[in-house]
Amino acid sequence: MYGTILVKRKLNKVIVVATIFWFFTIVYYVWNDSIESIKQSVYDSYSNYNNNDSQGYVPATVEQEEHEETKSNYTSDPLMTYLFSQNIDVRDIPDQPSSIYTKVFSEHSVSSIIGNLNFDERCVIYFKSLVTQDQNWHFTPNNWDKLFEDGQFDHFKEKYLEKLKKEFKHEEGDESYESEFQNYLLGKYEDYKTSIIEQHLIDHLAAVRIFNKCYISNDDQTQIKQTNKFINTQRKQIQYPDGFSHTELEKLHAFDVDSVLESRVYPWLSFENPTYEHWTGDIYYHPPDMTRPKHIQKRKYSKSSFLKQFQNSCNGKGIVLTIPESHIDTTIRLISLLRALNNQLPIQIIYDNLSKSGKQQLINAAREDFVVLPQSFKKVAKHFPSDYKTHGLPKQDIWFVNVANAIHVNYRDKFQTWYSKFLATLFNSFNEFILMDDDTVLLQNPEYFFDIAGYKQSGAYFYKDRTGYDGRGKDQLDLFKKLSPSLVDSVMFNMPLITNHTLSLNTFKNGLYHLQESGVVVINRDTHFTALLMILQLNQIDYLRDRVLGDKELFWLGFVIAGDESFEFNNNHAASIGLVTPHPEERHRPDGSSHRSVEICSPHPGHIDNDNHTLAWINSGFRFCHSAHEIDYEHEVQIGRLLKSITQAFELEKLYESPLRINHAVVPAFDGRDHPNNQDEPDYGWLMDGGYCKGYMWCGYSSIGGTTNDDTNNSLDGLLVEFEDWEKDLFTYYGDIWVGLE
Repeated sequence: MYGTILVKRKLNKVIVVATIFWFFTIVYYVWNDSIESIKQSVYDSYSNYNNNDSQGYVPATVEQEEHEETKSNYTSDPLMTYLFSQNIDVRDIPDQPSSIYTKVFSEHSVSSIIGNLNFDERCVIYFKSLVTQDQNWHFTPNNWDKLFEDGQFDHFKEKYLEKLKKEFKHEEGDESYESEFQNYLLGKYEDYKTSIIEQHLIDHLAAVRIFNKCYISNDDQTQIKQTNKFINTQRKQIQYPDGFSHTELEKLHAFDVDSVLESRVYPWLSFENPTYEHWTGDIYYHPPDMTRPKHIQKRKYSKSSFLKQFQNSCNGKGIVLTIPESHIDTTIRLISLLRALNNQLPIQIIYDNLSKSGKQQLINAAREDFVVLPQSFKKVAKHFPSDYKTHGLPKQDIWFVNVANAIHVNYRDKFQTWYSKFLATLFNSFNEFILMDDDTVLLQNPEYFFDIAGYKQSGAYFYKDRTGYDGRGKDQLDLFKKLSPSLVDSVMFNMPLITNHTLSLNTFKNGLYHLQESGVVVINRDTHFTALLMILQLNQIDYLRDRVLGDKELFWLGFVIAGDESFEFNNNHAASIGLVTPHPEERHRPDGSSHRSVEICSPHPGHIDNDNHTLAWINSGFRFCHSAHEIDYEHEVQIGRLLKSITQAFELEKLYESPLRINHAVVPAFDGRDHPNNQDEPDYGWLMDGGYCKGYMWCGYSSIGGTTNDDTNNSLDGLLVEFEDWEKDLFTYYGDIWVGLE
């Protein structure tokens, strides 16, 4: 009997063990299959197997849209409403959060998350929801309109036709009814497409923003203190939160979010460092030590994050350029100017295709003796150190940074022309840097820019463009607001909402299309690393790039969308700089009298500091017309609208080839409106004359408006600056250096 019982017990043990083994085997394969799907390289999307429109995160179909309409509205939860009320929201648009929150709060109550989860746990639940919704998710900014190509318009009509007929205000018997209704229907369909594309823009950029805060800047001590205080304050406001537990699917996704998702969020990275080549020939495969004096660098490594490791390796401060081979000549002139400015900062030139001979030309410009100075130096010698001329202009410490292998091959076309500047912001090795165009002309020593009060306070300093004619519509301005942190972002992750610091900018205040001039950008990487990453993400999105000119607006816009408003703009918009148009000799009213306004016509915008006098830098080189070698002088001299004292082609050519001479600057008046008047004064602060200097001649006016036909006066003053003689002498010297005069 005892033996029989023993056999049965052994048999039961075998059955139990086998059952347990079977159970864990099933769980393992389900879990492992899920993890392998998550860890699948984002670049697999370029293989034949995955190369189809169904991969990645794409716009909702009409069926998905219908599902969205029936979702529970977590934003009306009393706790969420209460937490919303603690924020000051000045955006003046309905809150439009990431749709991932719908999944989060459909599976967990608001109080269970807010009352129980710390910051790190909230990060995990957000990205688990993202990945369980789409295991193949990665940052795919430009394929969202593909679902609208086949059959979606018919589906849209089927769903909304009767509703739209009722809304359409037109008599059905009218002959034009059908054509006008079709136009109305197409317009509504475009609105429908736009709303879906913009929602997915919101979703993708929210994922970037949250990932950066959760896994890139999460070791920042200030952020840690702020988030801990934020979480503790929220918990104190909830006495009896619901219990929290992961769903079964969430439990299966047991992965390290930061290591798995970094390549999904930043698919354009190859996760290789650039190559740093010193002018001496020394090559580094990681950011070199650029501090002064040199010190033993304690490098910080992260097992999981390439970006965090790279950020922690950057150090020192310097000047950053990005150039193609065709801009070697302009860059040589800039290097000569930096030597004349007594620059002591290292220079890094970021490139992806620069020849050996091109590099050598730049090294020669930076390192060869420079002792023969133009005659104009005699007037300004007292402003420089005593050994400035005897030892020659200071030699420059120049580096070449090859970023070709740092970018995945499938994304290199996103960083051509202007957009290569964004790579320079990321892959230079400085902690603090001045990013410059090669045709930028500094008129102050580079250290001046690091000492600007606005930069010291914020760690990011930008300059404004001309106040041009083009304006932005409300739809674009609202889109910019929607892409910034939402109320739900604020409640979940302590993301600051956009404030009047941004909304008071002329982009929002007056609809100005071009706000920033990006020829000089001054940034502290430590303070703004995640904003720099957001700028690079915006650069991937054609939908946004189509709504800005080149790289300019993406700098400040990247900061705002990242939830980082710690940046300052120079107070003054760009000025017209040069010589005042003689009046009344060359410019006068119809009756021969002088205008109230002062005119300066110049191809060069300049940038006046906040003291309303100091000229910090100018654009477009130092030659009067930077396209002088492309001009048909016989034709241009006969135009006669400007430069009326010049009557011969050779005189015009001599002017265009010469350095710009700067006596005055005009920052035109601007309030976003025209100022029509009956005194022959300009209506607007700028006038572009396309007949001169290949369309780069702009005339700026010190005042606009005057007496109107109803006897009111709508005049508005800008800023007129007259430079001191010693300043004019310095400008002349720097111009002679840049052009190469003796």
